[in-house]
Amino acid sequence: MLRSLKIQGCEEDELSKNINDLYEFETLINIDWPLTDSVLQKPFTEEQCKKACMEDCLCSVAIFREGNSCWKKKLPLSNGRFDVTLGSKAFLKVRKDNTSLVPTIPIIVNKNNNRQTLVLVGSVHLL
Repeated sequence: MLRSLKIQGCEEDELSKNINDLYEFETLINIDWPLTDSVLQKPFTEEQCKKACMEDCLCSVAIFREGNSCWKKKLPLSNGRFDVTLGSKAFLKVRKDNTSLVPTIPIIVNKNNNRQTLVLVGSVHLL
């Protein structure tokens, strides 16, 4: 599966009156980037986790797990993992209109040796 997602840039936040009009979340189950934690917020609900990421221009992904932990993550994301034992939800912040001046993140999920591996590849669009 290959899908390109547009991510947020801080410059756009300054121009927008309502960030919720520009961005939404794609939800991925049992996926995490464990080595790229930016901020841990706890105790948080799932909705508080999404709101905190939406309002943070550097937050690209929020991971909600253990029923009360919110891990905000910023780019670059590396060492992505799919693991059914995580019990987590990853909220990827993406543009609603699918346009942006910031990098595009293709997400590729491959099956190798009966395990699923998440491979994240970033590219930059130049004008």
